[in-house]
Amino acid sequence: MKARKQVFLTLGLLLGVLGFPAARAFDQPRGTVAAANSLKIAGTIVNAVGGQPLGGAEVTIYVAGTNQLAQRFVTDSDGRFIFGNVKPGKYLLMATKGGYPQQPYQGHGQYSTAVAAGPGLISEGLIFPMHAGASIKGTLVDDQNEPIRDAEVRLFRSEPETGVPLTAFVENATPDDRGQYRFSQLPPGRYFVAVSAKPWYAAAQGSLSIGTGPRSPLDMAYPVTYFGGSTEASAATPIVLKDGDHATADIALFPVPAIRLRVRTLGDSGNLQLRQQVFSTLVDPLIEMSKVKGAFDLHGLAPGRYQIFQTGLGLQDGFERVLDLTSDLEIDGAGSPIQSQVRGVVTVRGGSERVPGRTAIRLSNLQSGLALDARISRKNDFQFEGNLAPGVYSVSFVGAPRVVVGSVVATGATVTGHTVEIHENSPVQLAVALERGIQIDGIAQRNGKPASAAMILLAPSDPAHNLVLFRRDQSDSDGTFSLYNVPPGTYTLLALENAWDLEWASPTALARYLKAGKVVQVAAGGGGAKVTVETQ
Repeated sequence: MKARKQVFLTLGLLLGVLGFPAARAFDQPRGTVAAANSLKIAGTIVNAVGGQPLGGAEVTIYVAGTNQLAQRFVTDSDGRFIFGNVKPGKYLLMATKGGYPQQPYQGHGQYSTAVAAGPGLISEGLIFPMHAGASIKGTLVDDQNEPIRDAEVRLFRSEPETGVPLTAFVENATPDDRGQYRFSQLPPGRYFVAVSAKPWYAAAQGSLSIGTGPRSPLDMAYPVTYFGGSTEASAATPIVLKDGDHATADIALFPVPAIRLRVRTLGDSGNLQLRQQVFSTLVDPLIEMSKVKGAFDLHGLAPGRYQIFQTGLGLQDGFERVLDLTSDLEIDGAGSPIQSQVRGVVTVRGGSERVPGRTAIRLSNLQSGLALDARISRKNDFQFEGNLAPGVYSVSFVGAPRVVVGSVVATGATVTGHTVEIHENSPVQLAVALERGIQIDGIAQRNGKPASAAMILLAPSDPAHNLVLFRRDQSDSDGTFSLYNVPPGTYTLLALENAWDLEWASPTALARYLKAGKVVQVAAGGGGAKVTVETQ
């Protein structure tokens, strides 16, 4: 079931904690069996490893597409649950128990299977496997084996289901006075831990300027350090967790001479942002920054790769740049010859309709992952603040439902599908045509019968240049699925079983499935008919 149906879940890799309404008019007493002649949703909660029934699990059902609690039930020792007097429709099942994080029925990341109840539909005899929560704990120490208390500990997880190899941020933890941290209630997966900190004795060094006087021996910094001791993400040691695992990840940080960076001639009205890439996430390093006469002085940087960019409404001298810092450096930001100004206009196909307010065109750098938005004005034009670095960007529309980018045309840049390649020092003018997105409804089948929990994938032509056009869902218990905001075009529809780890955005990984997929032509203003697709 598509994520947009699960409005009660928080965003992110881990499922959020549900808050139950104060009034529970539909609650059933523990172990109560509903009236005999009504529709039922019933099954057994079991341990995902071993299949033993789980008593004491709290099971709830919600009306699909809402956060409306319908009923709740606490299983006895046999692990069974039963909801009676259920009206025809679709329901989301959630379960929780001590030692088990809250999880949906047949969950896969942000997707799950909704149970369809109605005449001729199977909503009883369900087997609901629950995964026991895992944890990671550890202690942070410095080069003197003293605990590090003031630090940011970040947890990352490999996420193949995003379609591309991606190690995504999960959550933060703060160490206690003993330098100890903990992440708990984690689902199975491949994790990494990264630590950012600043030596306590380096706090007073920010007033020193570049090139003035001898360097203090206390002018030190900690590089971002990963579990395993590496300061490079590519060499970080993974922590592979299975159900109920409890891993220990102690990390020692070693200081290095700090680097100072001066960025000159940015203009008095601008702001400078410095980010450091940790896996696929840009984070704020623990540094000090001051501004003097149009220049920014940054102190306390460890050697590494940083991304700097200037922001400020209407600025023409802004920039974005990636720096590999190994020693003190001064740069002239506004004088950078490689940046490009990007602006454009938006049209709505099929008429002169004005673009909905509070919307934006988004450019996402496919290499760095940085996403930049440019607000669309009342005149249907837009301009990105500052200048953009050369690179390949995907183009998308944000801020209004059922509106998507149909096509992109550019001068001063190269467009392929829904990507634009920005070249060095070349003003770029974009013409973006918007479309009304189409909804595709369908049924996944296995040997002619409804197939639940299949990954539904709508793949565009030329996937490499149209990543933003992919659409996904998970089939419900009756095999049905819905794909939203699909731009007109030609696609291949796939229903894949046991393929949630597939790098589905990779043309090479997709090739083995495309031949058996179903070609779908999506026309402007189309929709309405259900598409049937056989699982692979």
